[in-house]
Amino acid sequence: EDTKVQIVYDDDAIYFGVTCYDKEPNKIIARLTRRDSWVESDWVSVNMDSHHDHRTGNWFCVNAAGVLNDGQMFTDGWEDSSWNSVWEAKTSIGKDGWYAEYKIPYNVLRFSPKDEYSWGINVIRGICRKNEKDQWVLGRQNDHGWISNFGHIEGIRGINPSAHLEFSP
Repeated sequence: EDTKVQIVYDDDAIYFGVTCYDKEPNKIIARLTRRDSWVESDWVSVNMDSHHDHRTGNWFCVNAAGVLNDGQMFTDGWEDSSWNSVWEAKTSIGKDGWYAEYKIPYNVLRFSPKDEYSWGINVIRGICRKNEKDQWVLGRQNDHGWISNFGHIEGIRGINPSAHLEFSP
């Protein structure tokens, strides 16, 4: 099934619009569950290497019912799903498929100050009824690494990283 991804940004966040076309939209599987719980459902995941070190990053996943799932990636492929951040996604199902809109604030991403940014990215779509997982940048089973194989978005200008401070009593 075709998938279209659009990316825009402003001073506060990066936004992703994903159109998940489906020839049989009545068969889209959209199940509710708790945040960060996996359930058999159609889903889209935006994976980002905002530090652009080809080793670390975050994933931001939403299923067709609007359930959020996020986590950190490290060592070019290891994952930690205990990380939770504040970001938004909205979904809807229509006559051509289903749609996801993401808002990922810069304060949840790690990146150093620069005049222009290049970030690693991969977008993955899961179609439950077909047991199918499609990736913008194909990762073959025998390939080494995960984050180091991401594609790139370039030319991001005029944004500033947030100060990352955490206090624990």
